Amino acid sequence: MHVSTKAGLAAGFALLLGPAFAFAAPGLEVTLQPLTEKAPGAGRLVYSISNRSNVDLLVLAWETPLRGVEDDLFEVSRDGKLVEYVGRHFKRGLPTAEDYIEIKAGQTLSAEVDLSAHYAMREAGNYRVQFVGHFHDSFAVKPAKPGTPEKLVPVSDKDLRSPLVSLWVDGVSVPLSSEPTGVLNFAKAGSVSYVGCSNSQVTDINNGHSASKTMAADSNNYLASGAAGPRYTTWFGTYSAQNYSTIKSNFLAIGDAINNKPLVFNCGCTSTAYAYVYPTRPYEVFLCKAFWSAPTSGTDSKGGTIVHEISHFDVVAGTDDLAYGQTNCKKLASNPKRAIKNADSHEYFAENTPKLN
Repeated sequence: MHVSTKAGLAAGFALLLGPAFAFAAPGLEVTLQPLTEKAPGAGRLVYSISNRSNVDLLVLAWETPLRGVEDDLFEVSRDGKLVEYVGRHFKRGLPTAEDYIEIKAGQTLSAEVDLSAHYAMREAGNYRVQFVGHFHDSFAVKPAKPGTPEKLVPVSDKDLRSPLVSLWVDGVSVPLSSEPTGVLNFAKAGSVSYVGCSNSQVTDINNGHSASKTMAADSNNYLASGAAGPRYTTWFGTYSAQNYSTIKSNFLAIGDAINNKPLVFNCGCTSTAYAYVYPTRPYEVFLCKAFWSAPTSGTDSKGGTIVHEISHFDVVAGTDDLAYGQTNCKKLASNPKRAIKNADSHEYFAENTPKLN
């Protein structure tokens, strides 16, 4: 018996997430196959994910490229140096049934990926590529006995890596003037501008921007005092001088960007997420559907969303999305090296709701 409807999936997520049924490993396997014959030198490959377990699995779509690349899912390197990710970083809410893809026991799903559209693979050369999936919200569909409900349980919180593959890319000649550097080259420092926003949206943005300034200032005051109480350890884990210094630098940069850099808020996003940015294109923030219904301050707020997205810019804090939501971020704090790289952890520290000292 399988959870096969949206209503069934949603009901399943509301059931137990306990230890009654779990795997030591997720039962998932990922392979990459360069498209050297079909598209030689173009940076294209086929991503395949296989379910090697004996039960059906549900995986978050955004943790795979099955519905398109919507995050930094691959490690791409050339001559031993990591290649920059130039795609989108999102702030998302908790997943809904529509966000999951079912992979039946023994099934393999595949998608063609053009890596050069998401990574800075401009120069000709041999690139090494590996898929790295966090799969912190992978679920197994437990086989149900007649008359008992379906139950979904977490199967793993460990990264899933594919074998490394080599990929030759011919490279392209791109004039510097046409590289995507954002729309802010000539904007006034500290200015705020809007793209495709209504008057009511501008009001919401301004209120959120003001809240983000307050959050950044409060965060910086806390860190300047040297405090490392529950507010710090809840989101970033056990104190170490090095990690504390990193977080302190991150928030100084976040506060500087929010207050002093020329920000552009783009209202053209139709995704159900909160917002996204291109980390290599400061300081434009694309605001999506969930942003408009969020509170101005507090948990998962407009102000917090702006802090989250600003932290993603490479010239600010260069954060990634390793966990979403307060519950997952609290768990992530058990690994401080990962927590200090996570955008939602920065957001929840800044929002400080409920208040911690």
